[in-house]
Amino acid sequence: MIDLPGRPGFTDIAFANNFVVTSQTNANTIDVFDPAKRRLVAQVTNIAQPRGIAVDARNNRLYVATANWMIAVVSSQDWEVKDTFTVDGAPDVLALSADGMRLYVGDKANSTLTAVDTSLRKTIGSAQLGGRPESIAIGDTNNVFVSVQDQALIDSIDPQMKVVGQFKLQASQPAGVIYDSKTRRLYVAVRSGV
Repeated sequence: MIDLPGRPGFTDIAFANNFVVTSQTNANTIDVFDPAKRRLVAQVTNIAQPRGIAVDARNNRLYVATANWMIAVVSSQDWEVKDTFTVDGAPDVLALSADGMRLYVGDKANSTLTAVDTSLRKTIGSAQLGGRPESIAIGDTNNVFVSVQDQALIDSIDPQMKVVGQFKLQASQPAGVIYDSKTRRLYVAVRSGV
């Protein structure tokens, strides 16, 4: 158990360079913890309402969804904001393709998933989801799986940003989603189960 400073309201969690990184929307911070030493080792304080986090391990950086249609680019070496760029809509949840070339941005307010080219920092496509995206996972064929919480379904979106499948769940409030490439299975956290 690690005590986290600040008010409750942690939005996302990720691992970067062996540290646990959390976004704390209410405090406008990204908190960095050393799980071995069980303590806070860094805090990024110049981020407005951070939400989703996507880790680019190859380039030692994090993409963080923030207020005002912005993505902050944070170094996972010195924990400083190195850059920001705007995206279409209000970013909430993020996922990064395996090659680091596409950042997927879920927008709950507009019920969309947008793909952004990370080198050009431009939108390359968007898909209408018909509900609130809660979590994103990337499959073997670069299809993206999105849990659409208020519709109790999973959308499968191809690299051209077309919805190619919908999986209605026999459970409510799908939240976290993760893809296991070894078994080719998708696991979905729902209310009271997986």
